[in-house]
Amino acid sequence: MNAVKKQKKHCFPKKKRKKIRIVRKKCLKKVVCVRVPKSKELPGPRGEQGNRGLQGPPGPQGEQGVAGLQGPPGPLPEVSIVPMVNRYYYIADTDISSSAPVIIPANLFIDDNGDLSTSFLGLGPNSYYNLFINGILQTSNISNVSPNTLILYPEGSTIYNGTPITIEIIQFLALVIPGVN
Repeated sequence: MNAVKKQKKHCFPKKKRKKIRIVRKKCLKKVVCVRVPKSKELPGPRGEQGNRGLQGPPGPQGEQGVAGLQGPPGPLPEVSIVPMVNRYYYIADTDISSSAPVIIPANLFIDDNGDLSTSFLGLGPNSYYNLFINGILQTSNISNVSPNTLILYPEGSTIYNGTPITIEIIQFLALVIPGVN
């Protein structure tokens, strides 16, 4: 009987034994090897979920992406904001009082150099003006300045003879200095 067992123990080559499960059955006092393919085995019940494992090492770096657009050449330019100030002076030669707007032309004003002006320079979208009457800054609702005139809205007030009127125009210029390569 031992000889039969030994002979039947290795009844399949080793290669095939890895892929199948060998079951021994005793039939009429003989040992028989039976092939049981894994696909015919019945699965058991699913077990409980285990604890979460440790995080694995990071994966390899991905491929290089597509190249972007070419940037600007060299360093960026330097931008400098420069204020420019123009002042214009007028001394009232008569009392100014009226309920109607009073127009004073630009050619009656003297500039910072002491010369008669032909127009108010520096007015534009990048500027503002201040109006001083007798040295006091006035609110913007009593005047309007164009390149050739100052319009005053005195509305019952009086500007007396000899009162100084000053217009200060502040203009901002942007100077772009190219970067050095």
